[in-house]
Amino acid sequence: MRITIHADHGDEVSIRADLLALEHGLITLEVDNRLYDSENEFESVTLTIAKAHELAQALMTVAQDVEFMRATFKRHS
Repeated sequence: MRITIHADHGDEVSIRADLLALEHGLITLEVDNRLYDSENEFESVTLTIAKAHELAQALMTVAQDVEFMRATFKRHS
């Protein structure tokens, strides 16, 4: 299973779980940007199911907070 999200500026984020990962309960998050060829940036991180849930919750919380702040700012402008 693989889910890919195309972000701004050529970034691509892929989330995958292959057969080996499924057996061990691991999820791999890969970040790729073909515009940059840097060896210093991480290319992938492997997460346990619990940490993947934690990351997903953190992303949702931040996205909701930004939406709330943006809506509040628009009302006061």
